[in-house]
Amino acid sequence: MARSVILATGALLAILSPLAQAKEKNELRTYAFTSDDCSGATQRGNMDLKMGKCQNIVVGANSIKPFHNKHEAWIGRINEGGPPCFISTFQHHGCKGPPTSTEELPQAISECISPVHEEPFLSVLFDCYQPPQITVPNP
Repeated sequence: MARSVILATGALLAILSPLAQAKEKNELRTYAFTSDDCSGATQRGNMDLKMGKCQNIVVGANSIKPFHNKHEAWIGRINEGGPPCFISTFQHHGCKGPPTSTEELPQAISECISPVHEEPFLSVLFDCYQPPQITVPNP
């Protein structure tokens, strides 16, 4: 009897353990366009950008429009005074080089982002970070 209770408890813990350790998902839904004004058909449907992970756009895009996603814990952190979040586009795959545009979130949600650069952007990054702290020397 005691052995079956231990086995049942162990099985229950094994089932619940991954649920307790589930990571918080932070994503931003976006749509990429070949037009400069986010009109017309989208490229490959929606892209759910994961925070801090560069997303390559194989054939490039000329504009992008971010939307809400069900995995938005990052908005709650901003509202609690956490670090600001941004979406940035890059001229090269791998989010290399300087960004061609950077827009603050959530203000840019549902807004068309079109870099002033004439060539399509090839990658996009959604991230949140704490700006560097200014250190004032003691007199």
